[in-house]
Amino acid sequence: MGVKHRSTPLGCYKKLIEHFKKGELSFKYVKTFNMDEYVGLPRDHPESYHSFMWNNFFKHTDICAENTHILDGNAPDLQAECEAYEEQIRAAGGIELFVGGIGPDGHIAFNEPGSSLVSRTRVKTLALDTILANARFFEGDLTKVPTMALTVGVGTVMDAREERHFVFLLYVSQAPGIRPTMTEKDLHLSVMAQELWDNDMSRLQPGLDYKISLQGKAGLTQSCNDGNDGAAFPLFTFVNENIFKKETFSAFISLLDNYESDAGEPEVVTPEEEAENHKFLESIINTPPMKIAHRYLVEKQLSPKTTGEFKQQLYRIWFELYARRGSSRPDSSGFEHVFVGETRGGRTVIGFHNWIQLYLQEKLGHIDYKGYSVNANSPKPDDNKHILALQFSWKNGIKPKGSIFIGVSPEFEFALYTLCFLTSPNERVKVSFSLYEVEIVCHHYNQKHIGTTYPVLTKYL
Repeated sequence: MGVKHRSTPLGCYKKLIEHFKKGELSFKYVKTFNMDEYVGLPRDHPESYHSFMWNNFFKHTDICAENTHILDGNAPDLQAECEAYEEQIRAAGGIELFVGGIGPDGHIAFNEPGSSLVSRTRVKTLALDTILANARFFEGDLTKVPTMALTVGVGTVMDAREERHFVFLLYVSQAPGIRPTMTEKDLHLSVMAQELWDNDMSRLQPGLDYKISLQGKAGLTQSCNDGNDGAAFPLFTFVNENIFKKETFSAFISLLDNYESDAGEPEVVTPEEEAENHKFLESIINTPPMKIAHRYLVEKQLSPKTTGEFKQQLYRIWFELYARRGSSRPDSSGFEHVFVGETRGGRTVIGFHNWIQLYLQEKLGHIDYKGYSVNANSPKPDDNKHILALQFSWKNGIKPKGSIFIGVSPEFEFALYTLCFLTSPNERVKVSFSLYEVEIVCHHYNQKHIGTTYPVLTKYL
């Protein structure tokens, strides 16, 4: 039986306890799996789901402690905890019945509106509405409400055998107060983007791990020295470079000097550089974002099931060389264009959509940040957010308008862009996650390789 804490099932628990005390029921052979648990809250905290279940249900019956299962929000590896929980459910023979309610915004467990119908147990960042709703259990103090939780997925709930399990709607619910959701395609990709975001454990925090100085708005410009510079100082004022010691960051950075920046200049991949490409893929392939992306792509029959074959697919998409427009010989790749950047004719920067490369090149004095970019359809940037449209010059070429994520891990970008490329090549996909509504622009080259991909912020949520 899948169980929930809080007010919705409390009356049910009281009735079950009454039946037990009358000798009408026994829970000796019942196995329970809680639907969710806060991250970081001690298990003996009065608001932890562990405390709630024991105080309001378990200790009043004859249920065996070893038959109760509650997610550990203090596990050292939260992703591994979620995967182990799914395995425990399978080992128990699956869930017969989930008992729970629907939140004011339509959430089930901590699955917000728009959650994928195939989602499994995972880490979730709580929506503001959920935090506000739960503040009453923490003396109304929002600072005391955990911002993350572990939750069973909608797919986990829908696997219950009992016919009266919950049905989660993809489109517009008729229940009062439940918000309409998006089109099916945007819905699924938004859910996946949120899962990737929630599981990007290596993401830097603005103001803590890095600081930027937006300064002024960039002007219209045709060259790197035409006087429309809106920023007198560098973009980055601080980055905690200890993060670069992490395996995925270190392997990523080792690739940044493997390319000729001039589009049209043939690329030659040495055995050492090829080995670095494979080392990078090996470093990210088992990270939570990439495992989530792989699982989804396999479900959609867009990627092979085995990790080895998936890596081969990633290598083809990102690292195989091709001849970009105007060149007769292989001179580019998806990785070079998106993450490293190229120049065309010595005057224009193309690609270059990665914050790590931007920071490192700026630190070396090769980047002149010229200010942020904004138009009538986009919000003014915020130095505490993770997406920025900007203008800069690099190697005597100008990038009139670029757009990048800031502070995210290489595995997050690789996972998100790979998802969008394989599900929606040559499209602008609108996704909503965390605090952002973003269009992911994605163009293919010859159906096989990434030509370019980058985020465009449309609004803050």
